Amino acid sequence: MFRPVQPREFVAFPCEDLTLENLKKALADHYSLPASLCDVLVTNKGPSFTSMEQIPHREDKVYLVRFVVGQDYGEDSNSSDPTHVHEGFSDNSSFQRTTGAPSAPVRKAAAPKPKADYGRFSVTTQFPPSVSIASLLDAGKLIEPVTKNKCLLTFEQFGIASKEWTDAMEVECAVDSEKFSSGGFRDTYHCKLTGKSAGQNISSRWVIKTYNKKSKEVISTQLKTNIESHCHRQVQMHEVARHLTKKFQSQAPQEMGKCFQYNHVYYTTIDKKPATVEEFVPGLFAKLINNNGKKADLPEDADKDLKDLLAKAEGLVHYTYESSNQQLMLLDIQGSGYCLNDPEIATNDIMDASSLEYYFCCRNYSSVGITCFLNEHECNAYCKMMELSQ
Repeated sequence: MFRPVQPREFVAFPCEDLTLENLKKALADHYSLPASLCDVLVTNKGPSFTSMEQIPHREDKVYLVRFVVGQDYGEDSNSSDPTHVHEGFSDNSSFQRTTGAPSAPVRKAAAPKPKADYGRFSVTTQFPPSVSIASLLDAGKLIEPVTKNKCLLTFEQFGIASKEWTDAMEVECAVDSEKFSSGGFRDTYHCKLTGKSAGQNISSRWVIKTYNKKSKEVISTQLKTNIESHCHRQVQMHEVARHLTKKFQSQAPQEMGKCFQYNHVYYTTIDKKPATVEEFVPGLFAKLINNNGKKADLPEDADKDLKDLLAKAEGLVHYTYESSNQQLMLLDIQGSGYCLNDPEIATNDIMDASSLEYYFCCRNYSSVGITCFLNEHECNAYCKMMELSQ
């Protein structure tokens, strides 16, 4: 149980995107506490969230947050309620800051324990996470560590307005030597920041995607280009998708509720091979619209939220086609909840007439994908909210 108290403190929120990591960064900066201690709650009684997709849309944009740290209670302390809560607000969100343990009788210690200094707070107790008996038994058997390759990577960012490439950051990281998933064209590896980079105010978990043998053959034979150029295009296409989605969000009425978003994707090289890198997004993956324009087949037991997600995805695709004067369409809508990744863009003309250069990437279904979506699509409530043509 956590009880709110006054006064409230305003917390600056300088980040462009409202993500769980960014919420924690803003609070960590304001209160001079590690972001790892920050916990986002559904209500002032819990439970905790692990991703933004689990947070229900709130019209007042208020989010409750606590810092889970222990407290020092020495001989002079006679408090029977060791929980202290403060609230703070930013431009986008408001937060609840909690320190201490649940109310319980406190045993007086003979001498104060050594304290770890976290700015304004004194921490003496760290509470262990809940671990199942099965997990404890598994720890009794040898679990081979994952082999990692330590490297220094430069993240290059593409500016959609400036049409320029810039170095966004340079990071020390450890990349798994074994891929954890593979798609039709790319292999995916876990990446974790290390050293000084791990202490920066950015996400520590990332995903690196490299091109497999099949994709290299298609890119060289069909598009007549190389992997480096195509990888740069991949990032450019992602930024176009991100821009279109942000426009959709900015024009959506309040009754639309939560909208889709894309995180930034960067270009990098690893072992001298072109690759893309993006923040790791936890949660369950779902494909909503395929890159050929067809809607994904939902399971028979799909709940209302998933069906609503598909309807909203159709509204987004319809919007991108109409807002671009029917020149392009955002397809391959997939991801974890409202956080999307790996888009594809179909263009009405597959190549530029003057330069004969193919638009975007090798999975551009062009007019075939656009026509397939339009033939199958039936305007829904979200299309009407956006005042799209029927």
